[in-house]
Amino acid sequence: MQSRLRKTLGRRDRLHDGFNFQSARTATASLFSFVDAAGSLGTNASIHWSHHVGTQFLLSTAFTFSRIRTEVTPSFDKRKKVSGLDDANIGGNEQDLADWDPPSLSFAS
Repeated sequence: MQSRLRKTLGRRDRLHDGFNFQSARTATASLFSFVDAAGSLGTNASIHWSHHVGTQFLLSTAFTFSRIRTEVTPSFDKRKKVSGLDDANIGGNEQDLADWDPPSLSFAS
């Protein structure tokens, strides 16, 4: 969703503003057919003011706000661990839930 507004305030002043909103949801399968869900939510807002001083000089100022949130839910999230000493009597393996998913590598800028 996107909105823009341009307004002339008198002969020398102008006001421009904009607002953007974006939401996306994805589900991706890994090499081993484990499906990870992801969702992102982004907002961008800006306002610009300009003032003409004479015919050759322009004053301008702007304010911009941006935010994006991404949440990834791995396929192994909130699963019951059964390899502990109480359930299956298997010792020596990793018990931390963060290490249950297959290894992955990602880059972001």
